[in-house]
Amino acid sequence: MKLTQKYLKELLYYNPDTGIFTWKENRRRVKKGDVAGGFGEDGYIQICIDRFTYRGHQLAWLYHYGEYPCGYVDHINHNRSDNSISNLRCVTAAENGKNRGKQSNNKSGYVGVHWDKTRRKWLASIKVNRRCINLGRFKERKDAIFARQQAENKYGFHSCHGK
Repeated sequence: MKLTQKYLKELLYYNPDTGIFTWKENRRRVKKGDVAGGFGEDGYIQICIDRFTYRGHQLAWLYHYGEYPCGYVDHINHNRSDNSISNLRCVTAAENGKNRGKQSNNKSGYVGVHWDKTRRKWLASIKVNRRCINLGRFKERKDAIFARQQAENKYGFHSCHGK
């Protein structure tokens, strides 16, 4: 059985401002009013309904819009547990890649900018449609960051990308 908006609304209440689901009635191990779900290993909220596990952001989309998301559900602020409807948007894989967080091993402080040891300059690059575009090498880090920012604007990256 595919989960429907109607059945979901019978079981759970969703607060679109907080993104939190709560149970509407007592069920096996939960009581009416309990927060539904918990954190999965990947940091996303997971909610079990009738022995099937669903991701909270997908349920939020179904609950609010009445249909399953057409593609990926992007957490705009990169917080995987923030399922408030204003923080979610349905995107393609390419669009989702244009709103990624900064990696933990980033040393320059900005996505797409790193130190080229060989040439002793800052290198700026950007990946668009699976193609890496070299934006140049710069003596100053700020110039490389500026080049990267210009490219992000040109290629339609989200303003939260790399934050």
